[in-house]
Amino acid sequence: MFETQQHPLKRACIDKINEGLIKAERVYNRKFEFPAIDFNLTGTTAGKAYCGLNKITLNWILLKENGEKFVNRTPVHELAHLVSVLVYGVEGKGHGERWKNVARALGTSPERCHSYDTTNARTRGAYKYKCSCKEYVFSTVRHNRAMSGAKYSCKKCGYVLTPSSGGAIQLTTRTAAPGATLF
Repeated sequence: MFETQQHPLKRACIDKINEGLIKAERVYNRKFEFPAIDFNLTGTTAGKAYCGLNKITLNWILLKENGEKFVNRTPVHELAHLVSVLVYGVEGKGHGERWKNVARALGTSPERCHSYDTTNARTRGAYKYKCSCKEYVFSTVRHNRAMSGAKYSCKKCGYVLTPSSGGAIQLTTRTAAPGATLF
């Protein structure tokens, strides 16, 4: 089911989910299927449970940066969402009292939000564009729209913005360079 040469932090998350399932089976006196797990969630969200798919997605960057703190909280938090919906149906969705009871039964704190430092997880791709008078930094969404044919013009000179460096798109951090405008 999982790769044999797994990173120890990923293995620890999988082990925590397995421990949580064993607790859930004891508490609710029923079997639960082990969920699919991946580590490709991006952005500032630590984890996400897909109840209809029996799947948990975890943020690899936040896991690497927060290690044991992440392992001890996030995987079981997400598992509590899956178990809550399986036990209570739609009334178990979200972070309500039923979910909180399940979270406690699985041994995790029933808190809605994490407090991890998300500085590095928040970094996103940005693309440099230019006109005749200045440089702009496009978000990935705006860049993709430009690549699909959308035209963006400079409000000052009126020229259509084009990718910097002779058409080569340069990936940078989300922070704009001095003098550049985030667009």
